[in-house]
Amino acid sequence: MVNIRNDAEGIFKQMLLAESEPDMPKDKILNVVLPILEDLGMRVTIHDNDGNPAIYATTADPRALLSGHLDTVKMGSGWNYSQTEEVDEKIYGRGALDMKGPCVSMLIAAEQLISEGIGVALAFTTDEEVGMAGAKVMAAQHPEISDIPLIIICEPTDLKLMVEEKGLVQFKIIAHGINAHGSMPEEGRNAITDLTYAVNELMSSGIFGKTGKDPVTANLGIFQGGTLINMIPDRAEAEFDVRYSPDNTGQGVLDDVKKALDSTGIDYEIEVTREIRAARSELEPKYLEPLEEMFGSGESVPYATEMAVFCELNPRVFIMGAGETTRAHKPDEFMTMDEIIEGAEAIIKCARLAK
Repeated sequence: MVNIRNDAEGIFKQMLLAESEPDMPKDKILNVVLPILEDLGMRVTIHDNDGNPAIYATTADPRALLSGHLDTVKMGSGWNYSQTEEVDEKIYGRGALDMKGPCVSMLIAAEQLISEGIGVALAFTTDEEVGMAGAKVMAAQHPEISDIPLIIICEPTDLKLMVEEKGLVQFKIIAHGINAHGSMPEEGRNAITDLTYAVNELMSSGIFGKTGKDPVTANLGIFQGGTLINMIPDRAEAEFDVRYSPDNTGQGVLDDVKKALDSTGIDYEIEVTREIRAARSELEPKYLEPLEEMFGSGESVPYATEMAVFCELNPRVFIMGAGETTRAHKPDEFMTMDEIIEGAEAIIKCARLAK
């Protein structure tokens, strides 16, 4: 029988070696986790979900749901260390922090809680880094999650309590011009020039803040247009990623964007490509007060997590885990075993509040 706490480093390294980037099969990473859940005696349900699998494991009368994702972003370039390489107690690898290390914390916590007779459920998802399909099927197929007293999204927060997260709306601004020969600009209308002007006006309009702590922020991630150097382009596109606080809405953001663009006089359209609503916890004082005593006043994260999905089903949800968030999605991502154990101990303390 596996002793998860004693075998945690080996489990962690197995997870890191089981690559789980967005376009990869997820069988390898599932095969690391499933035998452990079965060894814990949990009831396990696997949702295939068109290549975005999700695992729901539970004991009787779960008092806390621990949620984590097994997929990672792409490896990328610029690494100085190989997967599972260990230097100065740091174990390197894509997904070490985000969030295979925290997933090991979840397993350690589950082992301890079960030994104490505290019911627990575990949600291991994939596709979190792209469309959250795993969490969505979990919420759709397990309405009983709405009755669980606490949901802990075990993402790394440096052991700070996070009770809300920003929403996300991604969209394209498509500018339309008129084709003409590059030598006769008076015969056409340059969509790139129009869009450049409009984007400059939009970014200086005051809609968007400058830091992640501001209510609404925007990133212009892609700007493209034109097909030939000697042709006036009739189309240009700018793709934006906007994050907004729970006091705002995606539609409100879009309305402000349209108002700013309308004032420029360009010919444009907006195409929304993705939206995740903002989320805010609704924790009863009997949970919130001791949580804030242990982990500090509840804060907000500027990015999206699966809290946005689970919050619609059960607002007694928060984000908390070990490790510094700033290491995520970077070369030489790492986590230490001390952090993994600290994360497990923190999860255990949280779950005990609902026993």
